[in-house]
Amino acid sequence: LFTAAAAAFDATLQARATTIARGMTQELEQSHALLKESEVSAREAHEQLEMVIRGSPLAIYTRDADGLITSWNPAAEQMFGWRATEVLGRPLPTLPPGKETESAHIRQRTLGEEGLVHIEVERQRRDGSPIEISSTLAPLRATILSAGLIPRADSCSF
Repeated sequence: LFTAAAAAFDATLQARATTIARGMTQELEQSHALLKESEVSAREAHEQLEMVIRGSPLAIYTRDADGLITSWNPAAEQMFGWRATEVLGRPLPTLPPGKETESAHIRQRTLGEEGLVHIEVERQRRDGSPIEISSTLAPLRATILSAGLIPRADSCSF
């Protein structure tokens, strides 16, 4: 009698375990499918944003918290004269000598509580000529987006 009861109990436990395992497998498969959909959506959104930035007539670049260039669009190439491949992973080449403290202060303001920062500053092109720009800087996680670098009218000569 005891052996029969133990066998019945064991069969019940096995059936329950199988049902639970099947349910968990289905939930994992659904979660995996949702994750894949989310990854596709995120990738598409990222690609769309990259297209907008690449196609913008305004110079746009990003820097990490250490001040190294992480992206540099074609309009920035045209405005400043450096190709993206020359500046990525490097400090901002447009910074004239003696402006390092100013740049660090602006970066601190942007990454700090101030957030969105509007500035008008002098920078330099690859040939060394100065350019006065108006810019809006915004924090993106631990990255700074320098968007809409617009040369002031008195600096436009390219």
